[in-house]
Amino acid sequence: MSPKGLVTPLCLLLWATSGCGRTPDPPAGPAALDATLVRINEQLAVMDARLAQIEVRADAAATSEQALPPRDNEANLSHAIAAAVDQAKAAPKPSSRIEIRVTSAGLEVDGSPESLATLEETLRAAIETRDVTVEIQADDDVTHERIIEIMAATRAAGIERLAIATIARP
Repeated sequence: MSPKGLVTPLCLLLWATSGCGRTPDPPAGPAALDATLVRINEQLAVMDARLAQIEVRADAAATSEQALPPRDNEANLSHAIAAAVDQAKAAPKPSSRIEIRVTSAGLEVDGSPESLATLEETLRAAIETRDVTVEIQADDDVTHERIIEIMAATRAAGIERLAIATIARP
């Protein structure tokens, strides 16, 4: 590349590093070009030294923050509680299946008689301690309306997984 081709990149670099805001005059020859490169290298060395000082200050600040005693026991307690809650949420709950059997005679949850009025409360209690999938088993003669009422109760209780089965008469 000829010296004439270097003029524009060098001018831009000098302008950016000098801060004067004006484009310097193009170098007159190889000697001026060498002088310009020396000035650029000097400015880069100064910037490197400033950067090293900033890094040392940042390291010192980080070290002094780590050495500080706790400021407030209440804040530490709040942090510990938040960490315990996060850990408890992350722990998987045991999984289980709850069977709701619907017949024309009534409703059973895992073989125990249940009423539609208390179904939601029973399901809420179940999902507090475990991850639940509800399976609704219905006889042929159960109306769709009854099934929809049970589905609404499961949704209101917070159940996310639901299976529906039909039990054929013998």
